Amino acid sequence: MNNPNSTEMSINVKISLFILSILIIGTTLYLTKHYYNIRFPTSLNTGSLCDINSFLNCDAATNSPLSNLFGVPISVFGVIMGLLFLSGILISSENLHGAIFYLSGINFLGCVLLFIYSLISLGSLCPFCTVYYLLSGIVFFVYFKYIKARTTSLAVMSIIGLLSLPVIGASYYTSEKEEDNQKHIAVDLIKQYDSLKKLSKPSIVPPFHISKSGPYDQSPINLIIFSDFQCPACKALSEMVHPILKRYKGKINILYYFYPLDSSCNPSMSRALHPMACKAAYLSYCLPKNFFRVHDDIFANQEKLGGSSWLDNYAKKENVTKCMTNPKTKEKVVEIIRQGNEYNIKSTPTMLLNGVKIEGALPIGQFYILLDELIRRHGQKNKS
Repeated sequence: MNNPNSTEMSINVKISLFILSILIIGTTLYLTKHYYNIRFPTSLNTGSLCDINSFLNCDAATNSPLSNLFGVPISVFGVIMGLLFLSGILISSENLHGAIFYLSGINFLGCVLLFIYSLISLGSLCPFCTVYYLLSGIVFFVYFKYIKARTTSLAVMSIIGLLSLPVIGASYYTSEKEEDNQKHIAVDLIKQYDSLKKLSKPSIVPPFHISKSGPYDQSPINLIIFSDFQCPACKALSEMVHPILKRYKGKINILYYFYPLDSSCNPSMSRALHPMACKAAYLSYCLPKNFFRVHDDIFANQEKLGGSSWLDNYAKKENVTKCMTNPKTKEKVVEIIRQGNEYNIKSTPTMLLNGVKIEGALPIGQFYILLDELIRRHGQKNKS
């Protein structure tokens, strides 16, 4: 039997749910827009409100495997939840409120799991996602505390599912369309690249080559990377290096510059956003002949850098403990970091691609577009 009071809401509860629903819809619409901007960018610079620093940013979550389900951004399901919460204010139905109660509980459980996944697996936190998690938790609490409906029906759940299909379908269609559009943006991407100012190479060239195909000015592709070993986006970029090297073997120089977001060695930082990043830089500095291997090892174990034991054990294994703790090592690392001041580095990773400054890690497809064009131009230059 239905409880006649189970669907009643006080005016305060209705106002609270209305505000929460609007905030949820607004947050998830922004996250959906950010998803498409990052996954299908049309610009070389993709900064946003969601990118506060290397820990608090949406990029790592957006680029993760859990950012979408079969091409549909998971933020779209948040939009659907917000609309569902709004419907509960307008429609007084035992079965509808029961469905919302159970779906809001499942939604909040998913939020908790995604929060844990972000902290442990990604090593970062998406600010707007976190806002959504909190709002979802509050809505679930409101339904648990103030709305006593606990029954639903297959018919109501089916209707909710059917009404969600157009939103999901539109998002899937948009993703497919954006995939096709990416194939046609090469001309615009190259124009944007050409419109940016070409800068000179840094005055100090450290020996940390990920790849060296020849002198800086004679190689078709020269990529300088200002990076932080605790930065999730830098890790994503480091993983792109291998397919890039395979595709452009013998045609690309990749040079690594330390830029830890850590005030213990970076004079431009007021606090330590990544408190182990300087120590990781000291370790890699002490192994210049094996830098690429050490570079990969540190990024592969990025989640273990929160404590000092992994870096200490690695240094001990490589017999560079004294070098890593030597004050002169810090002086040399700081000297390299200061090179970033020449280019007004504000975030990591920041790159110089044949002298053109690019902030953030590009999708690998866009890398290929630009690198193929640079190879083509180099060939034309040699023929003339």
